[in-house]
Amino acid sequence: MSEISCRPGKEMAMTKTIAGIAIPDSEMARAAAAAARAIEPDILYRHSSRVFMFAALIGVRRQLVFNAELLYDWNPVNLTLGAYYTSRNIFGVGSSAATDIWTQERLSVDFGSQYRISDAFSVYFNAKNLTNTALKLTEGPADDRVIQREFYGITLQAGVNIKL
Repeated sequence: MSEISCRPGKEMAMTKTIAGIAIPDSEMARAAAAAARAIEPDILYRHSSRVFMFAALIGVRRQLVFNAELLYDWNPVNLTLGAYYTSRNIFGVGSSAATDIWTQERLSVDFGSQYRISDAFSVYFNAKNLTNTALKLTEGPADDRVIQREFYGITLQAGVNIKL
């Protein structure tokens, strides 16, 4: 079984592993876990942890790409922090392996928040691509023959939701 890991850096610390699955172990992840344990029954916290582990193990076993997300939803506040990783993969087939087009690995982190003032009125703030990750296409599987880069930057959105 392969191990899922994330490069250490400012994006996310993933230093703990259980059964080959990298577990978020940053200061923010520990604070989120402590907050969840403080307001939810232990049985719910343990159930949620098992669901995460079994889903991650299924993803590894089937060699699937999957995303990790932290969620806090306590009326009226909703917060999400998601990490989206895509491994290097083939995008187009060329006349030989050296001319195949590949997308290189990338990690993007998004944050979303919403505050419900009433059932009909809420405000929100979203931040996309906080890691400012570019899409990079290369000729061949190595990352040294870049043929295209797409920069999207960080996107910030704020607004109001009104249900009529």
